[in-house]
Amino acid sequence: MLKAASVTGVSITVLAIQSGCTQSPADTWTNLSPMNFGRQEIYATATSDAIYVPGGILVDGSTTASFEMYDVSSDRWVELSPLPEPRHHVSPVVVNGQLYALGGFGGDFPVWVMKSDTFVYDIETDTWSAGTPLPGPRAEHVVVTVGDKIHLIGGRVPTASGGETFDDYIDTAAHSIFDTTIGQWTTGPPAPTRRNSAAAAVIDGKIYVVGGRENRIQDDGSQLQHNLAALEVFDPETNRWESRSPMPVSSGGIAAAALDGILYVFGGEQWTPEQTVFAYAFAYDPANDSWRKVVDLPQARHGLAAATVGSLIYTLGGCTLVGGGAAVGTTESLNPAM
Repeated sequence: MLKAASVTGVSITVLAIQSGCTQSPADTWTNLSPMNFGRQEIYATATSDAIYVPGGILVDGSTTASFEMYDVSSDRWVELSPLPEPRHHVSPVVVNGQLYALGGFGGDFPVWVMKSDTFVYDIETDTWSAGTPLPGPRAEHVVVTVGDKIHLIGGRVPTASGGETFDDYIDTAAHSIFDTTIGQWTTGPPAPTRRNSAAAAVIDGKIYVVGGRENRIQDDGSQLQHNLAALEVFDPETNRWESRSPMPVSSGGIAAAALDGILYVFGGEQWTPEQTVFAYAFAYDPANDSWRKVVDLPQARHGLAAATVGSLIYTLGGCTLVGGGAAVGTTESLNPAM
């Protein structure tokens, strides 16, 4: 693989040859102004001109309530009113000018307390209020919107005994739907696969859920994280799930975004059989159920976020080491070849 040097504020085109997955040489990454401080285990949501990132884990392992907005036109990060409480793995979505931040964990590792709160942010007034709680505590899930409805899929839920540590939670395939017009949750068809740390995006009104991992319980009661490559699609019109071609590489802690009818997936980490952090980027075309290799992220990381604004996809933050301890504020944009 031949890769050009990365320079802040300068577009970089990377030429690469990789077997098993076609790749265009014209994908272009641009390094942008970094976040005000490094954060991992974050998710993002976007409007037509800005990207919002609440909470996360800092480089020292602490959980933050910080809430930042990236102004796309000025390439500038702005601090907004913080979350009512520090959270990581809290999922934001925007519906009709309101930003909903759902679930996630409070506390610092290993004491991760799963939450069922919904915080609602008014973009015009820069204020937070309490929203309708989730049906139950949930974290490491995916959240997307279709119309006025929020779909919360998969993730982790407490075991029967509850608890406040990472091993006290199990994977779920649950699918909860919140109608923002009436403020009520209903239950949707569960996803085919139980998983956490996946990523999702909406294309033509359908929800694409990809990757992630499952925590398998070992004989001694501990959990071992195994990555997944599965791609599953939910159609709200038919109320059904279907499986599509899996991602070329199994990965958890990934980010995803959609642009021009194509699903893009970035980064991730692997715990077994060996620990590593990925710089991979892939694109999925629903029209022919196929994947292609996109030029790698300029910086390998997991626990990052992604969002689309205009004709570009932005990747934000994350961690460069498996687990934690190396959160970064990296911000990049991708101008894909197709």
